[in-house]
Amino acid sequence: MKVVRDAVGPGVLINVVVKADAYGLGAARVARRLVQAGAAMLTVYSPSQAEALEGVSVPVLVLQPVLQYGEHGPGWQLQSWFVDANDHKYPVVTAPAITVEPGHQITSFMVQTDDGHNLGWTVSGTNINTGANSTLHIAYSKAGDVDYDYAMLVNENINVNTQCDRMPASTNVSFSKVSVNGESKPQWTTRANCAGNPQCDCGNAAAVDVDTGDVTLSWKYE
Repeated sequence: MKVVRDAVGPGVLINVVVKADAYGLGAARVARRLVQAGAAMLTVYSPSQAEALEGVSVPVLVLQPVLQYGEHGPGWQLQSWFVDANDHKYPVVTAPAITVEPGHQITSFMVQTDDGHNLGWTVSGTNINTGANSTLHIAYSKAGDVDYDYAMLVNENINVNTQCDRMPASTNVSFSKVSVNGESKPQWTTRANCAGNPQCDCGNAAAVDVDTGDVTLSWKYE
């Protein structure tokens, strides 16, 4: 943190990404140390990761469209979320969830907006097959007054552990024509945090097609 502070100066708020259990280092422990060292806020990928940091004294931010399975029974849904785990000034905001089925095509985006008076964020997901969409508009000030530097595609298992029969039977989902800030083939870094861990390994993997840039997240169902 001292290196970062020396680089950006005293007047800049530092927002630290601690997703995926702080990349395996232990999110709660690392978060406390970061806050003690001067971090003004923390960012994670999903609502469950934010809940794991409950009690941390700085805002914990989540902003994303979520393709979720099993949230309301054995089926797929798409829902746009904003989550701050701690600060009552930034309550959880969600758009209505929409139903999707295996084989459906969906599109999603997150973009900063400016109506000439106020900055804001739009988070949206649409089921191309049905036309239904889950779109969330939130003012920049209501989302912690922060920007986002990274795009992530994450396969997170919640309350699955090694009970892989709770996973979707389809065993994979693919993302095509992904662009980040206009770049059609962003450079992805892949990892599988549960690989080889007997407490959570359901064969989760991520693969990138070097020719098309398509990303496939996969798992085992058994």
